Amino acid sequence: MNQPMILCAVFFCGAQQAAEEYFAELTALGPVINQVGSMPYEKVNGMLNAAVNFGGRKTGGGSAVKLPLEPLFVQEVFDDFAKFVGSHKGVGESLILFEIIPFKKIAEVPLEATAHGSRGEYYNVGSLFKWYEPELDATVRAFSRSVNQKIRERGGTMTERGVGAYSNYIEYQLNPEKIFGVNAEKLRQLKLKYDPENLFWRWHNVLLE
Repeated sequence: MNQPMILCAVFFCGAQQAAEEYFAELTALGPVINQVGSMPYEKVNGMLNAAVNFGGRKTGGGSAVKLPLEPLFVQEVFDDFAKFVGSHKGVGESLILFEIIPFKKIAEVPLEATAHGSRGEYYNVGSLFKWYEPELDATVRAFSRSVNQKIRERGGTMTERGVGAYSNYIEYQLNPEKIFGVNAEKLRQLKLKYDPENLFWRWHNVLLE
């Protein structure tokens, strides 16, 4: 049976001793594996590469949350994930990743300055499900979408400055307003001007009715 784990990929720009002091409360929990150490940035940038290695069948999803997180909500997401992974063969390499990365610079840009539909105090959540059996395609994709929808609805980011979704991680089509928010109509007008035949429509089709 697959045994889910909680993985923390941490980053600290500074001396190793200062980093160890900064993350002391986290490491005091007694991790099963502790690979914290000084490393070059290219290695830091590839810490999660193992999650997207070759082989298998994959589907991605994206949502967002605000802090502070409700512990019961996070526990519910974990329990749903653990139950699904534990009851389906070959899905154990999957993950749900809460990216607690500073949003200050993102929020400084006006919401309507670019296509990005969320520029508030939000943190992205990404999911990557990996499996091997074709007969599980529909089942895994349906679960991926449902768990991301739950996070969108309860993550507190579907506001006037957010849509609760992160388009770079969503590999399936959503209504453009659910991805680009207030910028969807402007994107439609630009699309009709520069690509009226909708030749480039893959990934997120902004002309979808």
